[in-house]
Amino acid sequence: MFSVLHEGIYVAPQVYAEDVAAIAALGVRTVICHRPDGEEVGQPDFAPLAEKMRAAGIAHTYHQPIVGALMSEDDALILNHILHEAEFPVLMFCRTGTRCACVWSILQAMRGVSADELIAAAAQIQLDLSPLRVKLQNVETF
Repeated sequence: MFSVLHEGIYVAPQVYAEDVAAIAALGVRTVICHRPDGEEVGQPDFAPLAEKMRAAGIAHTYHQPIVGALMSEDDALILNHILHEAEFPVLMFCRTGTRCACVWSILQAMRGVSADELIAAAAQIQLDLSPLRVKLQNVETF
């Protein structure tokens, strides 16, 4: 369920209350949810889930809802800010994990990592970021 995207960064599909103990057992210190509340019937809202995580000893929780088709470099910059504040390891989740890998990859491309490296890293955890290649190749670096 939890895949290592990069050292200290896990991605996962939708997390539920019953997953919190396993997340805490991984030693995760920060959780970032990229899924808007109410995106799908039966999906738990983030606030009560975050409360359970904090009760289980997970130090930080962030809700950064991203609509996949509207994902931008601004979303990557927000993630950059969150990661600077975060304690590691970090778990990011959304519906499938792809949105998390996409926004993280945009951030890495902005840092100068090649699209080929980012697509290959995601492929290692069975996520296909090839449709994002052009975006990854054309972001402004910092």
